[in-house]
Amino acid sequence: MLQVKNINVSVDNFKLKKISFNIEDKATHVIIGPTGSGKTILLETIIGFRKINNGEIIINGKDIKNTPIEKRDIAYVPQDLALFPHLSVKDNIYYSYKINKNKKYNKELPAKLIEATGIKHLLNRKIEFLSGGEKQRVALVRALTSESKFLILDEPFSAINETTKNELRFLLKKIQNEFNLTILSVTHDLDEAFFLADSISIISDGKLLQTDKKKELYYYPTSVEVAQFLGINNIFDATISNRTESETTVFCKDLNSNLLIVNSGRNLKSENNRVKFGIRKSEIMILRDDLLNPKQSNVFNGVIELIIEKVSFCEIVVVPINSEKSILIEIPTYAFNKLKLFVSKSIKFTLKAESIFLLKNTD
Repeated sequence: MLQVKNINVSVDNFKLKKISFNIEDKATHVIIGPTGSGKTILLETIIGFRKINNGEIIINGKDIKNTPIEKRDIAYVPQDLALFPHLSVKDNIYYSYKINKNKKYNKELPAKLIEATGIKHLLNRKIEFLSGGEKQRVALVRALTSESKFLILDEPFSAINETTKNELRFLLKKIQNEFNLTILSVTHDLDEAFFLADSISIISDGKLLQTDKKKELYYYPTSVEVAQFLGINNIFDATISNRTESETTVFCKDLNSNLLIVNSGRNLKSENNRVKFGIRKSEIMILRDDLLNPKQSNVFNGVIELIIEKVSFCEIVVVPINSEKSILIEIPTYAFNKLKLFVSKSIKFTLKAESIFLLKNTD
């Protein structure tokens, strides 16, 4: 188990501030954030490349902040992979054996890793002649021959194509299960984070904005900044007019309407009942007139302003009647074709009451 407790780190003018999170044994925790947010500095601090100002880094009950890098028992795959281009795949994998001759290694482990990653046919090939995906596999095997059960990955799949990324993500899951690894990874790719992670931390400007199980993070972002980072565009100001244990009613001036919210979040407190609410574009339903339920809540009329067609879905920008603020809706392509939607068409849509989440209003 890894515990990071209130660490502060200074690098030139940049600071990591009061960073805390835990990773359970055999779990995967992903740090996600924009470029320059402090992701790599955080990894380098845990590995031992950077000193902390204060705080604790605890692995299996031991504070390692003053432990030398080579004694932290951490396997590391950096973003540039750090493979030796002039050496063969085999020599790269067994490099640690050559420089640590006094250490007793499990000599069966490299063969098992080579078999699991499917690189046996590459052992005599020079690194410079490998594809991006092959290099990733070699770097993973080389890191794990250290026999560490704790693996750190820095943007592991950033420089390869989408098909190879998916193959390697599945491979990493397989390797983790087979060798009982605990993994800490950083990325800026939301899809990758949600596929790999058990829990996720979002970092921005050296601060952790939210740490949660991935489903909790997805359904209950705690701030506007987190919601926007998750790609949620539909965020509105509102005032709470009524609240029970199971439902909340808010008035939204932008939409000139009351809205019902079901199971709206986790003990949100706000001054003067001022909040923000959000809803994902995929959770907004366009309604057919012949199937309209008169008891349906949060129904609006609007006009389609823009249609953005993509491979498997379409994004539709709608301006509700009597509103100057647009709403973004995402629907599958087959539904788009069936509804025969076009720019300037009038539609009815609903903001699903159980899909709206409340956010603190910090304005």
